Amino acid sequence: MVESSDLQSAIQRTQATERIQQLQSQQEELNRKRFELEMARQRAEKEKKIQDLEKTEGKRVIRDRYDGEEGAQRQPPREGNRGEEAAPDDEDRPRGGNLDVRV
Repeated sequence: MVESSDLQSAIQRTQATERIQQLQSQQEELNRKRFELEMARQRAEKEKKIQDLEKTEGKRVIRDRYDGEEGAQRQPPREGNRGEEAAPDDEDRPRGGNLDVRV
């Protein structure tokens, strides 16, 4: 009887060790798959950003700028941009100079 219980406990330890090894290999496989999916997701996000950038490339809006110099020349809007053209009386206004801001 003593021999059979020793044999049973040895078999159970062996089975437990095998099960632990299976779980570890399964966990490694899951980690590898998770890593591959994360890399694929990052690649897809980068591709989407590039596509979005290409779509919005021609839709940039011209914004006002402060040049900081007296009599600075106005730069004409670039072609292909969707901004408002300068009004004819807009060119007569003085540009540049000091900016007085009070809070």
